[in-house]
Amino acid sequence: MPPHVLERATEPFFTTKTQGKGTGLGLAMVHGFVQQSLGRLEIESERGKGTTIRMLFPAADAQSAAPRQPSLDPAHVDPRGQAETILVVEDSHDVLDLAREHLMALGYSVLTARDADEALTVFDKADGKIDLLFTDLVMPGSMNGLALADTVRERVPGIGILLTTGYNDDLLTDGKASAGADVLGKPYRRSDLADRVRSALNGRGRERQVPQAGASRGPRHEG
Repeated sequence: MPPHVLERATEPFFTTKTQGKGTGLGLAMVHGFVQQSLGRLEIESERGKGTTIRMLFPAADAQSAAPRQPSLDPAHVDPRGQAETILVVEDSHDVLDLAREHLMALGYSVLTARDADEALTVFDKADGKIDLLFTDLVMPGSMNGLALADTVRERVPGIGILLTTGYNDDLLTDGKASAGADVLGKPYRRSDLADRVRSALNGRGRERQVPQAGASRGPRHEG
């Protein structure tokens, strides 16, 4: 990799591949896993010679390495679904498949769509049986996730809305869909998804506090 690519190699959604050929999540997810394990990711790359990636983890002593009994503490258990139906809208095949797999494992019924137009078709066919819309903000097609959320809420005012994006949630101040919606940043872990989906379902009908103008802004990624 050239130096300017190496600098961004672990950045979520950064990819040198053409559209539809990669998500830019691979190394970002590896980097996140290593950090959660209190480790360090080292990448050495020289154009024309190859790339070496090392994952370094702290050594565990015998006591901490011993097998642990599964925790029964509710704080350590992902919130489970109660067969609610979730419509997931995501144009990335990999991210869509991952979200569907996580949600089904958590006990939800899952419908999927790859853009807003397909989502509205699926939504109408479901005849009011969808409990939550979980949609990406930035998608190809006739409308983005904000407009889709507005349209769906007009049809079913009490539906749960959960938005996901690689951008900061100050994007949501630009549309009506910010009211009553929550945001989950990408990339996300299954535990984060479980918590935010459960929260969005439990909070249906409540208005969300929208970030005020001038709030701190971090780097924005495609998404």
